[in-house]
Amino acid sequence: MNKKFLTHVAALSLAAVVMVPSAMALSWLDGAPANYKFTYADGDAGIASVTASDTNGTFCGEVKEGQTITTKTGTIAWRDSYTNTTTFTVEVKPGYELVGLTGDNVNVNDFTKNDNGTYSFQFTDKGAEAWCYGKDVNFNLITSQSHYFVDTYSDGTFFKSTELIIGSNLDNLSRPAKLGYTFDHWTYKGKEVHELADVLPYADENNHIRLDAAYSVNYYTVTFQGENGEDYGFITASLGEPLSTSIVPEKEGHTFSHWMFGNEKMPDTLTMEMINQADGQDNIIVTPAFTVNQYSMRINCYEDNTQGRIIFANEKPVDYGTVIDSQWLTDNGYLTSEYKIIGGSDHAVTVGVNGATIDLVKYTPAQEDFWSYEYGFLFGSKTADIKNVEYSIDGNDWTSIDVNEGVKFETEKNLTDHSITFRVKVTEGMQLDLTVDHGEDTVSFENGYYTFTFTRTAHQGLNNTNFANVMFDLSAVVK
Repeated sequence: MNKKFLTHVAALSLAAVVMVPSAMALSWLDGAPANYKFTYADGDAGIASVTASDTNGTFCGEVKEGQTITTKTGTIAWRDSYTNTTTFTVEVKPGYELVGLTGDNVNVNDFTKNDNGTYSFQFTDKGAEAWCYGKDVNFNLITSQSHYFVDTYSDGTFFKSTELIIGSNLDNLSRPAKLGYTFDHWTYKGKEVHELADVLPYADENNHIRLDAAYSVNYYTVTFQGENGEDYGFITASLGEPLSTSIVPEKEGHTFSHWMFGNEKMPDTLTMEMINQADGQDNIIVTPAFTVNQYSMRINCYEDNTQGRIIFANEKPVDYGTVIDSQWLTDNGYLTSEYKIIGGSDHAVTVGVNGATIDLVKYTPAQEDFWSYEYGFLFGSKTADIKNVEYSIDGNDWTSIDVNEGVKFETEKNLTDHSITFRVKVTEGMQLDLTVDHGEDTVSFENGYYTFTFTRTAHQGLNNTNFANVMFDLSAVVK
C-alpha cells in the first residue's frame, strides 16, 4: 500500500469519525460541545430581574448580577444543536425603563421592548469542534426613571398636567379650589389613590394618567348679629342648604322684618356669594332689618300760656324716633307767625313708644291804650343754665311759665297796686342776668331763687312807668 493510498484512507477514516457519530453516542452532549459564557456584569437600581434561556435547552433560569452562565452547542456532526440562540429577558421595576446595553462582545443598545413591558436581547453562536470555543460575553444594563404626565381634573374640567417620576406622592400635586368644598384626595376611576406607583399600570402609551379631584363638603357658620354687634345666635349650613332660624330680635319702636346679608335680604339657602364673603373662620354675618312703628303725636295750641284755653289740639301717627322740632312743625303746617313753641324755637321732642306731645302758644299782647287797665308780660328767651321759672300775681300760688308764654292781668280804678313776681332757679355756681325791653330790672336773691317784680297801678296812662307790655330775657353768668 503506497503512502498516497494510505493518506487517502486515513483522510476518509478521519472524515468518518467527524461526520458519523459513534453508535454509542446517543446525544450531541456526549460529543464535544462548545461552551459559551455570558456574564451579567453590572445592573442598577431599576432592574427587577434578568432571566436567560437558549434554544438548545442548556440553561433556563434567573441570572443574578455578577453571575456567569454557560450555554452549549454541538459539533458539526449534530446539526440540530450546532446553532444556539441565547435570549436574555430583563424585567424593570415599575417606573423605570431600560435605556442601555453595553459590554464586551455586545452590540451596544441592541435590545427590544416586548409587549408585556419586558426587554430582551440575544446572542447566536455556532458550534465548533471539541477544541474550539466561542467568545465570552460580559454585559451591563442601564435603566432610567420613566417620566409620567398626571393630568388632573375637577368636576370634569381640566386643571393641570404635572410631570412626575416613580416615588412621587400624589398628595403633593397642586389642588384645585372649589367654593364650598375642601379638597380631600385624588381618584382614578373612583378609586382613592395617593402614590404614583398606584396608577402606573393605567398610564397610556404616552405615559399620561388622568386623575379626578374628590372633595368634602364645607360647613359655614351663619351668625345672626345685631346692629350694635351683639350675637343673637348662629346656625351651620353647607352650600345650597336652607337658612332657617326662629331667632326674632327686638328693637324698641320697631317690628322685626327679615335678616339681611349685606344690603340684600338674606337668601333662603346658603349661596356662593355668601361663601365668598365668609371670614377666615368660615363665619358669615347677617343682620336684622326692621320696620319702624308709628305712635301718636299730640299737638296742643294754647292761648297765651298753658293755663289758658286750648285753641286746638291735633293727634296723628308719626314714626318712632321722629324729632318734632320747629322745622317739622313748619313743614307740616303747624308753626306759623302766630304760633310758637312753648320752651323756645330750639325746643323739640322725640316720638317714643308712648308717643309724644308738644305745646304751642298763641300770645296776644295787652292792648295799648291810655285808658286800658290790662298789662302783659312775655317770657322772651332763656339760656341753658336757666332751670325753672315760675310767677305769682299779688302773692298768690306759683305757676310755671316757659319761653314764648305770656301772662296778663288787669288793675282796678281805685289806684290799688298790682304786681307780678317771677322767681328763677339757675345752675349751681351761676347767677341770673335779667334783660327787659323797658321797665324794672331789679333782681333779688332769696332762699335759692332769683326774683324780680313788675308793679302796675290803675290805667296805662296814669304814669310813665305803667308800660302796657314787657318782654324779658333770662340768662346766667358765673358768680
